[in-house]
Amino acid sequence: EESTGSKKQSHGKTAPQEPNGGQLLEIIEINVDRSCYRKSCFNCCNYFQCRLPRKENLYEDTIFKNIRESMAGIKHKIAVMSCKGGVGKSTFAANLAVALAQKGREVAILDCDFHGPCIPKILGVDAERLKIGKKGIIPKQGSSNVGVISMDFLLRPDEPVTWFDPLKKMTIAQFLYGVDYGSPDYLIIDLPPGTGAESYGLLQCTPDLDGAIIITLPSESPQVVARRSIGLCRQAKVPVIGIVENMSHFV
Repeated sequence: EESTGSKKQSHGKTAPQEPNGGQLLEIIEINVDRSCYRKSCFNCCNYFQCRLPRKENLYEDTIFKNIRESMAGIKHKIAVMSCKGGVGKSTFAANLAVALAQKGREVAILDCDFHGPCIPKILGVDAERLKIGKKGIIPKQGSSNVGVISMDFLLRPDEPVTWFDPLKKMTIAQFLYGVDYGSPDYLIIDLPPGTGAESYGLLQCTPDLDGAIIITLPSESPQVVARRSIGLCRQAKVPVIGIVENMSHFV
């Protein structure tokens, strides 16, 4: 605007009007921080705490729709997790899968530990290349006919994984919707240590997750750290099925 004497000449711009109370509250709610600016819900670190209306339409997005359709035939999905490394998550997850398979259940196990995948070694599966069928990647058969999907099948020997978090989350999503699991009774998901992108993305993307099993040790430090895994599950509203104190005694 330009002022000429006591008159103001407008150049096609309208002075902003004072919003009413409802509009003001909406503006404050959306702009309380800039975390939503040019971000999708899939890449947002405040996903579980978010209360904005746009989150309600999340499962209409292509990624989440594909995951929900792909995993519709899986009856039960259980995550095995802990913030502490070396507490026996992979060993427990593999034994749980084999125990269920020996009871006549059809079981698959997803190894989400990208930096130290060891489920194939535990279940005696050779690190061969994965095959792709009409409906997606075909899991390899391990001990007791447990279907195995692992990052280990996609790596060369001694090849490190140096990925940033967005790539990890996208790979988790592809492991959920790009694999032909069929219709197993159980999908056991072995998560890496911590509450990073892999654990966060898994809890975010997996529809109807039955719950999580937290692994810890009897010493004080792992028990303190295990509470962070429980805190993440509470944020994600995922039930904690139980807490396993591994290596509690020597036989």
